[in-house]
Amino acid sequence: MLIIEGVSCTGKTTLCKLLAERYGFFVADEGVRYLERSFGKSREEILRVPSSIDEERHNQDLLFDAESIKLHEAFAAAQRGRDVVLDKSALSIMASAYAFGKTKGMFGDIDYARRKMVGLIDEFGIAAFGEVKIALLDLDLDSRRSRRAKRNTALADVWLDDGITSLQHSFLMELLSLKLVDGRVFFSDASDLEHQVMEFYGV
Repeated sequence: MLIIEGVSCTGKTTLCKLLAERYGFFVADEGVRYLERSFGKSREEILRVPSSIDEERHNQDLLFDAESIKLHEAFAAAQRGRDVVLDKSALSIMASAYAFGKTKGMFGDIDYARRKMVGLIDEFGIAAFGEVKIALLDLDLDSRRSRRAKRNTALADVWLDDGITSLQHSFLMELLSLKLVDGRVFFSDASDLEHQVMEFYGV
């Protein structure tokens, strides 16, 4: 299983689509797309930047529920012999909670996110993940803004805020430094990004 992580507009979904088209990967969409399909509403109607701790926890509840559904689908595909790529994971929920909690005027609850993450691991068991690799995409702010302008979905300004994205990225970088994690950082403007990631994945 391969997880593609990174802050907003770094090219995660684009890369996942390439892996599906060229290598036959099963793509587990980012959690918010599961919510959009479930509620029949846009992400902006379902999740708002939290204005209180209660709203932050409500958002986390929704997103972790979506991650559970997503992982059930991913493991089912893996059992059928498919290579699986996750477009973001629950790690991003934790990274956002951390960034919001460290930013003045924002509401984030990293402890709540940790408890939810433990629940997710308890549900599936750490052994169920097998060999998981995490590709963390990185991209400069100007390039991310350019990508944002081409998106067909709206995106709140907070997801390109230098302070927020820097904290999110730092949190994800810290996770990659753990001995339990097999992860690497890739610059998503590289012309051979797809081949770099596939070599890292072991194909």
